[in-house]
Parts: sequence; C-alpha cells; structure tokens
Amino acid sequence: MGSFVVIPSAMVQASGLSALTFSELRLYWRLVGMLVKEDEPAPGDSDSTTIRVLAAELMEPEDKRERLVDRLDHLSDVKFKVNLDGRDGNEPWRMSLRLVTEFELRNEWVEIEIGRKMLKAIKERTTFARIKEAALFSMRGSKYSSILYTLIRDKMNQREKRWKMDIEYFREVMQVKEGTYDRFSSLKAKVIDPAIKEVNERTEFSLSWEKARTYKNEVKELAFTWTEKESSSTTSKPKSTRTKKPRAPDAPSAITEKATNYLVAAEFFERQRWAQKAVELGCPETPAMPAPDHVPQWASWVARPMADAGLISAD
Repeated sequence: MGSFVVIPSAMVQASGLSALTFSELRLYWRLVGMLVKEDEPAPGDSDSTTIRVLAAELMEPEDKRERLVDRLDHLSDVKFKVNLDGRDGNEPWRMSLRLVTEFELRNEWVEIEIGRKMLKAIKERTTFARIKEAALFSMRGSKYSSILYTLIRDKMNQREKRWKMDIEYFREVMQVKEGTYDRFSSLKAKVIDPAIKEVNERTEFSLSWEKARTYKNEVKELAFTWTEKESSSTTSKPKSTRTKKPRAPDAPSAITEKATNYLVAAEFFERQRWAQKAVELGCPETPAMPAPDHVPQWASWVARPMADAGLISAD
C-alpha cells in the first residue's frame, strides 16, 4: 500500500500555491501533512504553536541546509487564501494566512512556528485528500502534475469518478498565474498534457480528460475521469506479490558497531552522505535516515565501504 499524506481539501485548493516553486510546493505538502496530526491549541493559549521536525524529513534528495532555509523563508512570506466549510451551523469562510510564521534551524532539527488560525483552519476540515506519498514526491516534471494529482485524489476520497469544471475554475485550482497561457492551445501544451502524462506514469490511477463544453470553438468546460490501475486496487489480488526483502551485505558485528558509533558522532551531512550510499547499495530509504537514532538500522550497509575508505578499522 505504501504510506500516505493526509491533506485537508481546503489546503489542496488553497490559492497562493502558484507563488511556490516545485520544491517549495513539496515542502508545503509535507508540512501540511504533519500539521494534520498536531493538536489544536487550547483556548487561551498563545497565538502560535511550534513544531520540531528533523531537517532531513523536509529536505530534497542531495539537498543542502541553505536550500531548506531559503524555502522556509519564502514560505513565511507567502499568504494562502483558504476556503473552509462552515462548522456547527456557521457560514463557509475564507482566510488569508501564512503557513509558516517563523522558523529556526537548530543543528539537525527545525523549529517551525505555525499561527493558531492556520492550524485551526487545517484542523477544522470536513473532507481531506489521502495522498500516496511515494507518488506525490516522485514527480519532477512540473508542479502542475503534483497539484493535479492532489486535486484528483481529493475527488477520489469523496467517492467521485468524474470531475467537470469551467475553464476559469480549472485555471484557479491549478494555480495558473493570471495572464499565463491565455490561449487554450498553450494551456493544453504547457499545463494539461504534461500533468496528465506524469500523473499517469507515476501514480496509482489512470487519468484522462475531454472538452466538456465548447462555444464558438472556444473551450468553456473540461471533464476529468480516472480509474485505479489494477496493481493499486485493493479489490484485485495478483497471483503472487511476494518479493524478497533486500538484505544488508554481510559485515562482522564489530565493524558494524564501529560504523554505527562513527556515524552517530558525525556531523549531519556526513551521516546524510553515508545514508545516501546505503540507499545506493539497496537499503530501503526512509526520510529520517540521517537521524542518529536511525543509524543502527542501516549502518551495516556501509560498514565495509567505510572501512575501505579508512574511516573505521576493519579489525
């Protein structure tokens, strides 16, 4: 099945995402997914709450800390307009809020301050999208791909099988900047076709679209339909799904212990470098691999290469 990120529908459809780069957008999804699990501040508490996150969980592969700082810095500048359903008989409401108000990088950890109103907006959700993490974070072609994927997953989680909308609403939810790709041929070539292609290549469903309504040769409405791929369906059972788990190379326990001790005491980027090496050798990848308490889970994969590099003794 794989792991999922749960994102409130209001945050999937929030306007303001167009101001983000592709990597900033992925950071946005990660943070929102984490905040869904946070407790809402009690009445009378401060106007913000602080979460502490391992930096490695927010960084891109082969990333540098400076890039994470730049992305968080930009996120703290961007305001998102969030549409929320009414609750307890109240009218629907709309807010313009920052996701990140302040942040501080402390060694391997990031402390991020989230405004009380933003956390409340995230927690007061009535519907949400359950998004496959591996598919979302594997997309590299266009940010429109990840936006379209999250929008369709949102509809799927509401048991819908077809999504019809006017062209202007499509531009809005896809975060197409005003004045960009005004001609439909440009919108199709730069937004629709690349997004459909990557979604179909990298996700658990097949997506297609059609012109739902035209007027005087001008496209007025679009319709999207989707079907789950057979391998991702929970109702179909393939004849055999057993695969052998990758095994760590044989290494004496003494060498593995030395590798573990070396890595736990090492700087963050040294651990990150060897964690990436472990993945290259076949170790299953997890976001928190460089964390000191995760090192024992993968140190055996790199014990011999570290000995060959002269970092630890092979005795």
